[in-house]
Amino acid sequence: MNHPLSETVALIVFNGSEDSVGPFEALRSEFEMKGSLTVPDGHFWGRGVERPNRFFWIVFFKSDASLSEYFEDGSRPAFRDRILEMTSDPIIFHGLHTRPNMRELLKAPVVEVSHFRLKPSGTVAESAVQCQIVSDALIARKTKGLHGFSWALTEERGGEGVYIGGWDSITDREASINYEDHDLIEQIEKGFDLAESIAMMNVVFQLHTR
Repeated sequence: MNHPLSETVALIVFNGSEDSVGPFEALRSEFEMKGSLTVPDGHFWGRGVERPNRFFWIVFFKSDASLSEYFEDGSRPAFRDRILEMTSDPIIFHGLHTRPNMRELLKAPVVEVSHFRLKPSGTVAESAVQCQIVSDALIARKTKGLHGFSWALTEERGGEGVYIGGWDSITDREASINYEDHDLIEQIEKGFDLAESIAMMNVVFQLHTR
């Protein structure tokens, strides 16, 4: 089934340290005061398994208008300024649109987060179709430990995307990589510029709780 990219999300990735844990929690808790703008159980954060100092924050908003209301609120310091208090090089995506299954995938024991560039010649719509083809191909192979895939694509920042995979374990994810599967590699190369891939990391996410 081809799900529309219908969920509005904000994704923030930044490099921090143990000193960032407290301020980051405080910022998330402050954000919860605006909970009327977000969907229930739609506030996740996590840290990289291989790089614990890489922090991830994903928030699901009720609509594009709700996201704009939060980020454009002039009654408090600018959101980006608050992030810059913790890091000098954040990656911030506003208003990404993703499939409805992403929230469930973020609850998997391990989440593969791939940040990639889209094919220069392709549109976001064409890349979304290719993401679906790749996802269907992996699921059809009955890949062990795979919960499923979701993705978010944007024309911001020069055409980039975030591909999310839910897994039972890092071992299962690593075992799924078969460089001899030329049909699958061909499908991946049609949608993504593999030569310009930006990052892939295994992340353990959790729901933010007050």
